[in-house]
Amino acid sequence: MPSNEKPKLPAFTFLIGPHGCGKTALATMLAAQNSRVVMASFDEPLREATLSIFFPEQMHLGIDLRSPEGLATFLPGLGLRSIDFLSLFKKFLLDLSPNIFGDLAKRRTMQMYAGAFDHVIYDDTSAIEDMKPFVLAFGVEHTLAIFIDRAKHPIAPYLTKFSGAFINKFVVGNPEGHPEEMLVKLAANFPSGEKADTGDL
Repeated sequence: MPSNEKPKLPAFTFLIGPHGCGKTALATMLAAQNSRVVMASFDEPLREATLSIFFPEQMHLGIDLRSPEGLATFLPGLGLRSIDFLSLFKKFLLDLSPNIFGDLAKRRTMQMYAGAFDHVIYDDTSAIEDMKPFVLAFGVEHTLAIFIDRAKHPIAPYLTKFSGAFINKFVVGNPEGHPEEMLVKLAANFPSGEKADTGDL
């Protein structure tokens, strides 16, 4: 059963782990549990730019470049699937600046969420550089990296990759793929004393 306690998360939480470990599921449940929590993505600027260039009429109502169907969509004039274009686009930008996605995310967070939410959760953290601008701007005490450990989804390489990150870290187990159990563990380790609410975002 899901916990009815709210975990006491810092202002910025970064979920880390291999594909399929439960990052998005956990972020979704945390946001649903607390109306002061919002999900965000480092790749959102890539998706928005791609839509504005190739599908401007569907910027807000149409192709979802997070979904498998949207990612399989071929881009007009290129003959590339969206997923392949996004990968090339991301590599190009990272070659220009390793910190670019963290810098963009920090700026977007301040513009879009300041005052409206207390906690922002990123479910697609892939590098130390993603988190670095947040740590430098807001301090270690306001940031947390959560690593999700699930059976057949090794977390060890991610712990090694992020070992040099100067940020608070926590590993939560999700061995059987039940994200609601992760909520209970987080509430036990980061107790707030507050009950979860049912407000809609």
